[in-house]
Amino acid sequence: MSNFLKVLIMIICVNLIVIPLIGEELVLRSDQLEVELIDDMKKGVASGNVTITFKDIVVSSPRANYKYTDKSKEIHLFEGVKIKQKDITVTCKEVYAYGHKKKLVLKKEVLFNYDNINIISEKADYDMQKQNITFLGTPMIKQGEDFIQSDFISVNLKTKKVLSKGNTKLKVSTEKLKILDKN
Repeated sequence: MSNFLKVLIMIICVNLIVIPLIGEELVLRSDQLEVELIDDMKKGVASGNVTITFKDIVVSSPRANYKYTDKSKEIHLFEGVKIKQKDITVTCKEVYAYGHKKKLVLKKEVLFNYDNINIISEKADYDMQKQNITFLGTPMIKQGEDFIQSDFISVNLKTKKVLSKGNTKLKVSTEKLKILDKN
C-alpha cells in the first residue's frame, strides 16, 4: 500500500472519531480504534495512548469505550486516567463522561491537585456547567499539614467555596490562625 493511501486512511479514521458533543466537538485519538455503527448509535473501543480533548480539558488513558446517539454521549475511560485542565490535574482509575449532561464521574483512588491543594477520595462527580466537584468516600482536602476530612466535600471552582457535610474533621496550624486573626 502506498504511503499516500496509508495517510488518507489515517485521516479518514481520525475524522470518524470527532464526536459532536452538544454543539461542540470532542476529539478522541488512540493507537487503535474499533467502531461499530448500529442504526443511530455509534460505539467503539479505543486502546493505546487514548487522548480525549474537549475545550481546554485533556483526558488521557490506556483504554476507553464510547457510545453515542443523538440523545446521549458517553465515554468510559479505565486502567488509569489523567485529566488536565489549565492548572488542575486529576488522576484516578476510571472516568465516566456524560456529554449530554456535561458531567464526569471519577472512581477509585481519585487524586485532585490544584494550587498546592490535594484532594483524595474514592469517588468524585464533576458538573462542568456549574464547575462544581463533589467528593465522596471519606474525602480529604490537604494543604501542607492542614486538612479537612469528611463524608462529603463539595468544591465550587468558580467561587472557590468548600462545603463539607457529615463526620467532619478539621486540622489548621496555629500559624495560619494567627494570620487570619490579623486580617
